Amino acid sequence: MRPAAMHKPFWLCLLLLLPGLGLAQGFELKSLAALKGQGIDVSAEIVNLSQGRFIGALNPDQRLLPASVTKLYTAAAALQQWGAAHTFKTRLLMHGRLRGDTLQGDLILLGSGDPTFDHDDLA
Repeated sequence: MRPAAMHKPFWLCLLLLLPGLGLAQGFELKSLAALKGQGIDVSAEIVNLSQGRFIGALNPDQRLLPASVTKLYTAAAALQQWGAAHTFKTRLLMHGRLRGDTLQGDLILLGSGDPTFDHDDLA
């Protein structure tokens, strides 16, 4: 079934471009932009990871649910970067003074990208 014929919206989110794909500076995202006309929401940002160089973007601030393929690329990049033994830490910090059981200041949740952290963990 073609995406334009789908009843539910299809989300495509390109998060990472792994090194070695050889895209040039100034790469245009015309093909991805054309998907918008088919009713597909697209958000992409392309960076050459080996050089740390921005290549291009299309609606980079639009929040979308990641597609399954995106999750695979993200997981592969994370494994390559940090290895399988890496753990993410979420810290709870405070700025201010404790008076008894009351914090007079700010309570800060500092995350490090833990993909398993969700609203249940906040409880």
